[in-house]
Amino acid sequence: MITASTWSGRRAPIPPGKPRSRAPIPRSNSRSIDEEGKLYHRVHFPKRACGACRARAPCTKAKWAPRLLSLHPQAQHEALSAARQRLGSEEGWRLYARRVGIEGTLSQAVRACGLRHTRYRGLAKAGLQHVATAAAMDVERVTAWLSGQPQAKTRTSRFARLAT
Repeated sequence: MITASTWSGRRAPIPPGKPRSRAPIPRSNSRSIDEEGKLYHRVHFPKRACGACRARAPCTKAKWAPRLLSLHPQAQHEALSAARQRLGSEEGWRLYARRVGIEGTLSQAVRACGLRHTRYRGLAKAGLQHVATAAAMDVERVTAWLSGQPQAKTRTSRFARLAT
């Protein structure tokens, strides 16, 4: 777990079960930029400290290389941690269920109705097409509901369909 003291002391967290006095001190703590141009912090641990460690499995999946952490900047990391904590609660799952419904509707609009491609030029005509697409989706959903057609739980891949 990365805490505020991690950022202020520029020290990476130690694995669970490892005594704090024997924790490896990172070799370097540098800022880097990824392919998308986003900033992140890269923390390298010494190979000597990580090689013979008994708590290696929770730290890294690499067989020989030492532990390497790539962290978001502090503000982004804390926001991401708070979002993960919120999702762990009942209220978070309730909000997430709303998001799933919205994303399902958008997915249906894109896949079935071609929402990403407009047939006309101009904001007014594109807006009219979106309204017509939404009305068509509503009619389709009402028709499915009235006919008793069950909602699909998830999309099945072609390979999975072949296996059945």
